[in-house]
Amino acid sequence: MSADFLLELLCEEIPARMQATARNDVARMLAQELDAVGIAAQAIDVWSTPRAWR
Repeated sequence: MSADFLLELLCEEIPARMQATARNDVARMLAQELDAVGIAAQAIDVWSTPRAWR
């Protein structure tokens, strides 16, 4: 059985220069936690965008 999982974190307040590190940290921590409970992830894709000015 396979399923998709989407987690959206609102990160508009994180400065743009820090978002790449933050998104990679989230992916790494998610992979560690999934592994700890015995769930194999096929892929973990992460994206980030800085605040959009209106």
